Order: sequence, then structure tokens, then C-alpha cells
Amino acid sequence: MILIADVFRISLINGLPCREDMILWADNELKNSTEQSAWLSELSLSESRNVNDLITLLDQKVGYTKPLVSARIVMGNLYRHLEVGSLRIEKVTQVLDWLARHSPLSTEEKYIISGLDDKLQLAKSKTFGDVKDVEMEVRQFLQLFHEFSQYSEDDWAMASTKINLPLRAHFDLVRKEQAEFIEKQKKSGWKSLWGLWK
Repeated sequence: MILIADVFRISLINGLPCREDMILWADNELKNSTEQSAWLSELSLSESRNVNDLITLLDQKVGYTKPLVSARIVMGNLYRHLEVGSLRIEKVTQVLDWLARHSPLSTEEKYIISGLDDKLQLAKSKTFGDVKDVEMEVRQFLQLFHEFSQYSEDDWAMASTKINLPLRAHFDLVRKEQAEFIEKQKKSGWKSLWGLWK
């Protein structure tokens, strides 16, 4: 329950659409529970509640625990939003940046995420790169998390094991591409982008 509460907490903080899913989840938990829960009841009746109040309510359940799996579920959700076109790439990279700063992601995940928002801003300003290429890079990264879903609790342990190898391979590829890019810029004498990928 803490993991899903954290998924909803992260989603609300970042302005992701989740209120309907959260209410439905709370309703189902109440139906399947043998005991009444005031906390779940509050969530179930939260259709018109203030977002900040909801975040506070979810924080009460999550506490100081910031599980890695919940951050990965959010990234799986971001991938599904991108696939159906319900979120723009700008919003997705903003949420990824927040996750890199506030969630216990691995070193590899944080490294991969760290340059994405910068790359998007450079592409949007036509300084360097193409927005479509950045979106493809974001999709390729998020696709690694497609097996993480708030509806597949039984699969989380397996997904957490299965992701290690492809995540490491993706990290090595990104690090190699960034090193090659920096070397190319050094040779050309163009130094303005060095700081982005050091």
C-alpha cells in the first residue's frame, strides 16, 4: 500500500493525471479489506479535495520511506502516457528531472536523466539537436520501465531484477555517446555545451 500511495503522491506533486485512478484504487481497497480504514475512506471521497491536502494525506502513509519501485512505476506510467500522446515531452522530462532529485534512483538512472531536460531545451531553442531525437531518446529510456505498473504488484520483484542488465547497457551507451560528443566539441573548439554532460 505504501508503494502505490507514493506513486500517487509523486504524481500529484508533479501535476500528473491520477486522481480518478487514486479514488478507484481506494474504493477497491476498501471493498477488499476486512477492516475499515479512515485513511482509505478519505482518499475514496477526495474528488473535490485540494491537491495539497491530498499530498499531505498520502505523505502520512508514505512517511520517510521513498521506495525505488514507486519511482520506477511512475516512469512506467510516463512511458505509457508518451505512447498514447497524453503527455508532452516537456512535461515528461520535467517529471524525470524531479525524480532524479527526489527519489532513490540508481546512479545509472540519475546519470541518464541528468542531460535529458538540457538536451530538450537546446533542441527547442534550435541551438543543438532535434526535439524528435530527444523524444526518441526519452522513449527508449522509459521503455525499460514498461513492466512497472501500479496494477502488477506480483511482477515488481521480477521487473526489478530484469531491468538491471538493460539499464546498465543503456547507461554505458549514453556515457559513450556523451564522451564522443564532448571529444568532438573539443576538437572543433566549440566549448559552450561542455558543462552539460561532465
